[in-house]
Amino acid sequence: MVYQYPVQGAGLGLRRSLCGPLSSVSPEQVQFMEVAPENWINVGGRYGAALRSYTEKFPFVMHGLSLSIGSPSGLDWDLLRSIKTFIAEHSIRCYSEHLSYCSDSGHLYDLMPIPFTEEAIDYVAERIIQIQDFLGQRIAMENVSYYAAPQQEMSEIEFLNAVLNKADCNLLLDVNNIFVNSINHRYDPYDFLKALPGERIAYGHIAGHFEEAEDLRVDTHGADVIDPVWQLLDAAYAQFGVFPTLLERDFNIPPVDELLMEVDQIRGYQRKYDKIEQGDPQSLRKPTQLEKVLEKNFRLRLSLPFNGLSLSSPHISETPKPIRRLKVSKIAVWKSIEAYFLIISKLLLPMASQSLSPSLTQNDGPQ
Repeated sequence: MVYQYPVQGAGLGLRRSLCGPLSSVSPEQVQFMEVAPENWINVGGRYGAALRSYTEKFPFVMHGLSLSIGSPSGLDWDLLRSIKTFIAEHSIRCYSEHLSYCSDSGHLYDLMPIPFTEEAIDYVAERIIQIQDFLGQRIAMENVSYYAAPQQEMSEIEFLNAVLNKADCNLLLDVNNIFVNSINHRYDPYDFLKALPGERIAYGHIAGHFEEAEDLRVDTHGADVIDPVWQLLDAAYAQFGVFPTLLERDFNIPPVDELLMEVDQIRGYQRKYDKIEQGDPQSLRKPTQLEKVLEKNFRLRLSLPFNGLSLSSPHISETPKPIRRLKVSKIAVWKSIEAYFLIISKLLLPMASQSLSPSLTQNDGPQ
């Protein structure tokens, strides 16, 4: 059975300050949105009306802030009842929370790390099971950023996987958090990624962070996504296939056009793997022997005018080999011409599309 994601494409977190600026954005530009329920439950007036207009226009997921799944205090059943109502009122597709805690007889207003211990696995998994039973649906737990690991008995990935398996819940895969933690706790982010249960991914997050020092990163959601994090997202799609991914931006929010460029960058990576999965007949067809000879002889460095642009391929050798004369029939000649144009089109079209796209720059999207 193929897992059906709750949403599709590239998403953006809705903040109150964005209600006006995003009003003209279409579902073609942003495929889904996300809210923190604590910021919107029982909100009326113009903000309540704005939220309703967005949830009627876009598919929505929600990402909680204060469920405090690892807290020594009891679960907040009043909050959970409000969340259940909110899910129904706005047709929320997925509810996710942080695998952390933020309260103990009062809110701490920060996400604290749960000790990586067997006891904590049992405790947290049982609380997730209770929540899922109450809501009547699976929830997704997010791999969080953390800056200390008190009472650690196992690695982060071992703890995360154990909780997911024991609770039988889904995963909100935060790519930036993997990168931040890999710097702060000195592990290979790609090894961490490979060890995740891809079948449990509900959707993903990507965001920017702050570089406090060479060996210390702080997860802030207040900056542009950096290239190494984009590369990690690319690796995640290669590992698990394309999954819905949302851009988080909580402060230092740039103009909408700049936000949409990053959302479109997510779509760029997704389209790259969508094309591979769908299978382009021309790219999958094995070349004939004649095409192999022609490709070997015609892989020259190109500098050709195209709509006023000079296109040069970095993948072609500087010095061409001499073309070998072939004694062929007229049919073979025509086939060689056809093959030549096929090869040229394969070389030129990717460069032309990259050069002509108004929304991508040299570092915007998959190379």
